[in-house]
Amino acid sequence: MILKPLPFGLQACTTALLLFGAMSRSPGMRVLIFLLIFAMSLYMTIFTTTGKDSSDIVTWSLITTTLLQASDALLINDVDGLRLVGQKTPTTELSLSQRCKWAFKLLTSPRAIGWTHEPRHALPPHPPVNQRRLGFISKQLLSAVAYFAILDMVHTWIIVSPVFQRKGIALQSDGYPMRFMNTTLHAAHIWSYMSFGYTLASVVAVALRITEPSEWPAIYGRWSDAYTLRRFWGRTWHQVFRRVVSTHVDFVTYRILKLRKGTFLADNVHRYTAFLVSGIIHAVGEYGMFRDEFWEKSGAIRFFLLQATAICVEQEFSKTFRLKPTPWLRRLGYVWTLVWFVHTIPPWMNPQFRHGMADNYGFPFSVWYRLFNGQWDLVA
Repeated sequence: MILKPLPFGLQACTTALLLFGAMSRSPGMRVLIFLLIFAMSLYMTIFTTTGKDSSDIVTWSLITTTLLQASDALLINDVDGLRLVGQKTPTTELSLSQRCKWAFKLLTSPRAIGWTHEPRHALPPHPPVNQRRLGFISKQLLSAVAYFAILDMVHTWIIVSPVFQRKGIALQSDGYPMRFMNTTLHAAHIWSYMSFGYTLASVVAVALRITEPSEWPAIYGRWSDAYTLRRFWGRTWHQVFRRVVSTHVDFVTYRILKLRKGTFLADNVHRYTAFLVSGIIHAVGEYGMFRDEFWEKSGAIRFFLLQATAICVEQEFSKTFRLKPTPWLRRLGYVWTLVWFVHTIPPWMNPQFRHGMADNYGFPFSVWYRLFNGQWDLVA
């Protein structure tokens, strides 16, 4: 199939339609808008390309996330059931300008911060409500500098290491110590990249008085919480997909299958469905990269369902032996979690790096590459 260039602005158009749909008072109009978004998303995914495999994998994952967000806001949930904290007036009774602000806040808060459906139990703590803007901005700018330094260092390693290159070698080919380091650096790249962008966004939004400091809790939780796989995924790793995942999982588990909460069956259906949705988001991105080789090289769904299986085993083992999180068991838990990822991430990521995943990495101004190679320009 000959792919067409991704039309400029088409992805932004789906977001604009989603905003309009969330503002609409008519359930029928919201369904119609969802169908339009679905058709546009399908067209972009199957028939177009950005022209670069390493860009397609990211863009196609974002297209899928927007589609799931549309399903959440336009189909699964009634807009009157989605309310800001303190909102007393039903959403459909708000004025046009108020509904516009309401919809904008809904769509720009994937973690549901400031909403009645915010999952507070699993999120990092919020900054103090009364924190001054200047203090928040100063702190975030310092954090952004630290994140950039880490990101720049990881980028430099990725550019010079053969295991991340298109024609390079497998992540696990240099023995266990290097496998451990490469897996850790890959995770550090995602962590520092997302944290850097999120922190800068918080500075801009708070400086322009679009949002308050209290609306910007850390994008990642505490690493000290990651002594089990369940806690790693639920508390430590980023929460960006939490809303679009949880709303669809609840819909399948409790509204379609009508399973009773708290039962072994319901808990596991809920867990496997959650990781399946995460796997689909990443798998569609892989389709954008692999195309005709998708079924041979895609590993996202397998990887995420493995996480659900390991968590199930982990929990049943803990229940059987009535384990408590003592300091020594936590230390063993950190080792278990790290060893698990060192063994499961490389097989998933190898095909992506062999297909040019790192082609987009680099900076026009790299301090670490200057120290390492005498050049400022770091390009894959």
